Amino acid sequence: MPEIEQSLAEARKVYKPLRGLWKDLRPSISAAEIDAARKEMWQDFPREDIS
Repeated sequence: MPEIEQSLAEARKVYKPLRGLWKDLRPSISAAEIDAARKEMWQDFPREDIS
């Protein structure tokens, strides 16, 4: 095997798929937390200083 092919074969890494990245953390966000974040995000919209 030529040297460049060998170095390319060694350089390949196995990556975990992103789909299961947080599977073991079991994030649980309640509807109340989502509503609070949404309210905080949109509280200054539309801004009065931009017309």
